[in-house]
Amino acid sequence: MSPESNDPAQKNERANNADDTSDKRGHDSDDPLVKVDFVNRVIAEYETQQKKSARRETQKIWLESLTLGAVLVYAVITFFMWRNQVESFKAARRASIGLGNPEGKLLTFAEVEGRGYAILHYRNSGQGRADHLFAQNWPFVGDTFNSEIPAFNSDYVKGIGIRLQPGVTFDSTVMLAASNPDPVMYGHEAFSILSRVSYWDEFGDAHCESFCVEFRPEFMPYAQMCTVHQDYCDGKPHK
Repeated sequence: MSPESNDPAQKNERANNADDTSDKRGHDSDDPLVKVDFVNRVIAEYETQQKKSARRETQKIWLESLTLGAVLVYAVITFFMWRNQVESFKAARRASIGLGNPEGKLLTFAEVEGRGYAILHYRNSGQGRADHLFAQNWPFVGDTFNSEIPAFNSDYVKGIGIRLQPGVTFDSTVMLAASNPDPVMYGHEAFSILSRVSYWDEFGDAHCESFCVEFRPEFMPYAQMCTVHQDYCDGKPHK
């Protein structure tokens, strides 16, 4: 152990050295370069934090956008699935009007006061009722058709017609000849009947069906559906 010297000269020297060190530290803290470097470090750290915050905010926006997009896609898919299910349910439950009774007959003949008539047999083969059922028929004898079938207008026929429950048959009478019905009634002359049936189902949707029945005695001993006929429900007039 070396005791500290009590020499006054050495004490003064140590005191002077301490003062010099203190002065240097004071001068260093007052150096402009030191201050600029400190400010630059603060600014750099602030900018770094801002960039990190901006990246986090951008990532958050992207994540929210992706989530929203996924929700919208799911909603659209769910909507279309729901709509398809509704349409499938309506198609399975709605009325369906066809030509022909349960025995398969399209029509039968009748004579009233010397005039020949064909009675068309329609049947609701669907699962739901048909409202405002209305049948329009245009008969012609031979191969000449000189009538005009007007364009179909669902609003025009909505207020008329009958209600037909599932499985029930509906008959529509058509006059074939005004003067001499015998050739037609007893199978000596060809004839055809163009028919258009409109109705509304239980869901409020309008439907239209067109039919063509023909009788050719030379090779067809009974009436049957035409092999080719136009769609008379297309909203256009036909001649």
